This record gives sequence, structure tokens and C-alpha cells, in this order.
Amino acid sequence: MSGPVLSLADDFPAAPKAEWLSLVEKTLKGQSFEDALISHTVGGIAIQPLYTEGPQNPRDLRARDAARPWDLRTVVAHPDAARANAEILKDLEQGAASVLIRIDPTGQDGVAIADAQGLARVLDGVLLDLAPVALDAGFLGPRAADWLAALAKGAPNAPLAFQMDPLSAFPRSGAAPGPMESHLVSAATVGARLLGIHPKASLMLALGWMPSRRAPTVAAETRWLSIGPGAAP
Repeated sequence: MSGPVLSLADDFPAAPKAEWLSLVEKTLKGQSFEDALISHTVGGIAIQPLYTEGPQNPRDLRARDAARPWDLRTVVAHPDAARANAEILKDLEQGAASVLIRIDPTGQDGVAIADAQGLARVLDGVLLDLAPVALDAGFLGPRAADWLAALAKGAPNAPLAFQMDPLSAFPRSGAAPGPMESHLVSAATVGARLLGIHPKASLMLALGWMPSRRAPTVAAETRWLSIGPGAAP
């Protein structure tokens, strides 16, 4: 995923920002730079007329970098397990670092699997201790977590992401199969048990996607995105 950086401006002379501002001010005819050229979003975020390259901090963009707080994750949701497996292996070969498997037994919005054997077909050939696997299984989260934990029995230090999230499953589906309290208790119980087996796994997921979609402004959405999503150990 890394390689030489192609610079398109090397053949042009340097243009310091101060010099650019001096030339711009001559065209403003007495107006201030802020009033003439800076606009604002509804939420009050300033939009500058020109954005330049900031201070550089070059990093090796290898797909797997333990020091980097993010990775390159592929989302797999093809309903056919064999096709989903082929997509995973191809994406990992081409540079993806981790996998998110969306599960839906109906096949309408995810891989159509309903047991550990189905998940095993999807993950055939995937080294769980090298390529972190995350789940998006809605109300099936606790059961899917057990399936994944069973598959990773020989890799107790695998950085799995069970991502049980019954609270987000409710607005996505529009209804809950049974009392919400039972889903929360189930997720907490399974999470506590799996933590002792896979200490490096993340258990829960807290998403802010629903409030962020309903945010009236970019600023409000940014606030939701900054405090909403998160994975709980």
C-alpha cells in the first residue's frame, strides 16, 4: 500500500501564502479578506477560499501497522457464503488489513448464514490472528460472537471484534425480537464470558450513525461522529 509520492507541483516555483494574500488583497477593493472570501456552513464552520498542504508527517501506509489507530477494513455482505469468502481472500490479498462480516440469515442485507458452520465457510483460509475479523450481526450479535470465538479457539490472542450492539440493531430493524433488556443482558453475559477466552478482543460497539444522519448541520453531525462511534473492550 506504500510507494513513491507523485508530486504535480515540483516544476512550479514556490508560492508562499503571504505572497498569495498580498495579491488577493489588491483585488478586494477595500473589503476584508474574511468578509469577501470566507464563507460559513449553517453550523458556523468557516470555509476557506484556499487550502494548502499542511505540515507533513510521512508514515508508512502498510495495511497492517500496530502503531496506527486505524486500518484498511473490507466490508463483506454478499449473501452467498462461498462468494463472500472469495471476496474476503481477494481483498486481503490486495491490501485490506481486516474484515467486517455483515450477517443476515435472510440474505437481504448480509451473508446468509445462521450457524458456526456457515461462518466457517465464510472465513475459510483466513488467519484470524493476522487479519482481525469484525462482526455486524444485529440482534444475532451474541450468537455470532460465540461462532467466531469457537473458530478462533486456537488463536486466543486474535484481535477479534465481536461488536455486539443491540441498541443500534433496534433502529436498523425497526423492532426487537423480544424485550430489549434481554438482548442487553445477553450481550453483556456473552461478552463477559468471551473476554476470559479472548482477552484482546473488542466486545461491544456503540454507534452514533442514527443521530448523525438526523443532524441538522455539518457541525452537529461532526459532534455526533466524534462522541458517538466507539468500540468497548
